[in-house]
Amino acid sequence: MWAGIMISIAWLIYTYAVIGGRKSGLSAKYLVAFALGFLLDFWGTYEMYLLAGQEIVVDFHSLTGIASLLGMGLHAALALAVSVFASQKADQAFHKVSIWIYTLWCLAYFSGLIFHLASITGD
Repeated sequence: MWAGIMISIAWLIYTYAVIGGRKSGLSAKYLVAFALGFLLDFWGTYEMYLLAGQEIVVDFHSLTGIASLLGMGLHAALALAVSVFASQKADQAFHKVSIWIYTLWCLAYFSGLIFHLASITGD
């Protein structure tokens, strides 16, 4: 249960960072949100790995999950780099990349919900 809660909180924080950073620019609060979203997702993913008996099943959810987790880490690092070097061109490129990483992360998040609900209902 805690793993799902951590990942859901990560989704909320990450959504806040992506949308807020896009609307008003990257500020310290969005940098913290990117990092916190990544850390919570990493922690929740690790907890789910432990719950699964340390077994990774290769399916759509696990592939998108691993790719999006790596993307989130890269995203947080890029957010920091863009804010430090403060270039208009880098900021625009960051927000384009941001949408792709966020979309991938949402695919992983919602596919996990769907697969979990399907396993509960037996479908």
